[in-house]
Amino acid sequence: MTQFRKQKPSGTKRMVINIDQPQSFAAEQFRALRTNLSFSAIEGELSTIMITSAGPAEGKSTVASNLASIYAQEGKKVLLIDSDMRKPTMHYIFPVRNNLGLSTILSGHSALKNTIKGTAIPNLDLLPAGPIPPNPAELLTQPVMDRLIEELTVGYDLVIVDAPPILSFSDAQIIGNKCKNALLVVHSGRTVRDDAIKAKEMILLSGCSLLGVVMNKLMQQQNKSYFESYKKQMR
Repeated sequence: MTQFRKQKPSGTKRMVINIDQPQSFAAEQFRALRTNLSFSAIEGELSTIMITSAGPAEGKSTVASNLASIYAQEGKKVLLIDSDMRKPTMHYIFPVRNNLGLSTILSGHSALKNTIKGTAIPNLDLLPAGPIPPNPAELLTQPVMDRLIEELTVGYDLVIVDAPPILSFSDAQIIGNKCKNALLVVHSGRTVRDDAIKAKEMILLSGCSLLGVVMNKLMQQQNKSYFESYKKQMR
């Protein structure tokens, strides 16, 4: 029997930038990201995107939540999955209960139809991570995860998966193997270049296509050469 662990409440207020500050520079950058992704898809329309980072606290969940809401505003039917069953955050960003989620579906404790939750954003649904299980990687390797992704891509125009940091746990590589595409989020003031390169290699080894790299927390006044150096290293 799976023994779930309770997650400590977060006191940090989280926001969806393009909803709370739709006219901001950051919101415009997320709209630009959506446009760029539409040109990056190798095989027609994007159906699944895994979003990960090299390490923790680099902004992957912020990117995932904002990108999902941007696509939903465009009119696409979007499902956002919080697959970070070690440190879930999406139920804070979109205030919903986390008593049921991905962990309870994969462990056979809940059905999909009873677990997906609507959000205040039209066209955007959320599948929370659920209670923290003792064995996230083992749950993700089960055939039920493959069937779940297949079923969800039929019911939604786009499935965005917020995955754990890829250098910290094997979870992201497992998820990447089940998704067609991935985005790597790097923090301009925190991510070490070698770690970003290792993360890129691990994404490609998982079998999914790397759509691109999102640089988070890059100040507008920073020298352009800083960004260009990342681009050259990631080629």
